[in-house]
Amino acid sequence: MSTSKNLSNISRRDLFKVAGRYGMSSTLLAAGTFGGAMSLANLASAAESTYERRFSKPAKYNLKFGAAGFNARNLLIERAGALEFARDLESRTDGEIRIEFIGDNQICGQTSCVEKTQQGIVDIYSASTQNSAGGAPYLNVLDYA
Repeated sequence: MSTSKNLSNISRRDLFKVAGRYGMSSTLLAAGTFGGAMSLANLASAAESTYERRFSKPAKYNLKFGAAGFNARNLLIERAGALEFARDLESRTDGEIRIEFIGDNQICGQTSCVEKTQQGIVDIYSASTQNSAGGAPYLNVLDYA
């Protein structure tokens, strides 16, 4: 069974209902943990658990993660590692660092994420290196996988 077929059980409307209750970052981080079939009930349960773990104590640092074009559905297919990185950082710091994942070009796009990170609008970004090279020319000489 393909990943996109597993995701077809949850509509965009249902995804936003869960996100409205537990927050988009908690919902996306929870959705990123699924490798197999995902139901709305499973997603809601995972989002609630993630929310409770993330907000069990106040964070010392809150970081904004701008993701150009990425969202819960395409990150489950593309596996760029953005959600895994955010989840791992929160876990390893025992909640001292909390990351707000802002995807779907909501805060920055392919050509503006690097600039907004340099300006301090976002703290972390995910976009293609070639599109980011306009604001950071050194990215043209790096070859990321």
